[in-house]
Amino acid sequence: MAVSDRDLEDAIGIAAKMIDLYGYKYWPIFERLETELEARADRIRRVQARLPKAKPHQAARPFMSVQTRSGAHSLAGQPAATPRHRRGADH
Repeated sequence: MAVSDRDLEDAIGIAAKMIDLYGYKYWPIFERLETELEARADRIRRVQARLPKAKPHQAARPFMSVQTRSGAHSLAGQPAATPRHRRGADH
């Protein structure tokens, strides 16, 4: 099961509450979760910065997708195509 950005945000909030209640011994957990969320956002920004700017009449074509609780979305924010698996590829 993939961890979504929303899952990370929820966990960061829980870690912040743990730090508030029980002290900074939970800081490494908070920092690791926050670092992962920031790294994901940075990867998306960096890739988008290298893509040619789409003309207004052109629709963005998804090449990567980000899994969210509501489903997969392309980096452009549009629903991503469902990946097709070859028969026997996983076994």
